[in-house]
Amino acid sequence: MDMTFPQRNNATRPSESKSRLEWLIHFRKAKCEETLSHMAERLWDSLTCKTNRLNMWLAYGDRQDEIEQHKFTRRFH
Repeated sequence: MDMTFPQRNNATRPSESKSRLEWLIHFRKAKCEETLSHMAERLWDSLTCKTNRLNMWLAYGDRQDEIEQHKFTRRFH
């Protein structure tokens, strides 16, 4: 499982923002809540763009729901 994270000095720029779906795909590498939390904490420190942070946390919640329900879910915004 590739769990590489951007470094703080190479933070994602706003022009390189990820969508909620892209973050969800990234978070699906996490098979348990503990790993998911670790991934999110590491990523949060590296992101400077508010849009990226929002999309990341929405996808984090989506993945938490999937783990709790043992299935993939789709949220409509």
